Amino acid sequence: MSHISMHDRSLGELVGTLGRDVVQLVRQEVQLARAEMDESVHKALGALITIGVGLAIAMAALVILLLAAVQGLSTVWQPWVASLVVGGTALVVAIVLAMSGRAALRSTRLAPRRTRDNLQQDREMLREHVR
Repeated sequence: MSHISMHDRSLGELVGTLGRDVVQLVRQEVQLARAEMDESVHKALGALITIGVGLAIAMAALVILLLAAVQGLSTVWQPWVASLVVGGTALVVAIVLAMSGRAALRSTRLAPRRTRDNLQQDREMLREHVR
């Protein structure tokens, strides 16, 4: 097919070309969004596995340390008082850490930023061409 200038094309041809271009553009943006999300999910999954293993080991160590603290305090206080003090302290620390983690999680964005930026640029470009 020979190249036809924009002035020689009918309105129907121009609309058809615009429709095909928009469909192609949307497909490319969807592919970009998928790739971006796959990359984000893959990184997050690896990090979550590492965190999980670390937490499992830390929990075992924490139990041992808390038992040692109860035993050490039992030489000064009654064992039940030592258990309450150590358990209560551990509970307060756990609540503070959980609240801090929840606040950090709320600020995390999983939305594909590059795709959003590209879509905004595409919208502006289409607006300029339609005018």
